[in-house]
Amino acid sequence: MFRRPEDEANLRAAAEASMAAQEAEEAEAAAASDAVDAGTATPDQIKRVMRAKGHARIALQPKLDYLREQLAEYRTLPETVDELDEIGIFISVATLRRFLMEFLPTEYSEYLRITGRGMKKNRTTGQPPTQ
Repeated sequence: MFRRPEDEANLRAAAEASMAAQEAEEAEAAAASDAVDAGTATPDQIKRVMRAKGHARIALQPKLDYLREQLAEYRTLPETVDELDEIGIFISVATLRRFLMEFLPTEYSEYLRITGRGMKKNRTTGQPPTQ
């Protein structure tokens, strides 16, 4: 197919703009990661880094003693997630539950046994109780 010279120039300009945008994105991601490592990150930078695969395991690994304390105090997982949010670790309850099952299985099973959380008889339907 015949191309005009201005088509070639437009394609070249678009490719260069795409490459520049990708390089800027990579530089911004590297800067966010460095800021998180240095402890000077903004909330937006933290969230950007926290979207990486495996971020929860990496962030929670140094907090194992803290999580043991939370389980020993019988704090609910949503309460623990809220406290982790306050210190800059943004995870979901499901992620915390999976982490506890993998890295603190004995403590977590003991926590569930004593509190009765997660037992079928303790589950609700989300409907108000009937009178």
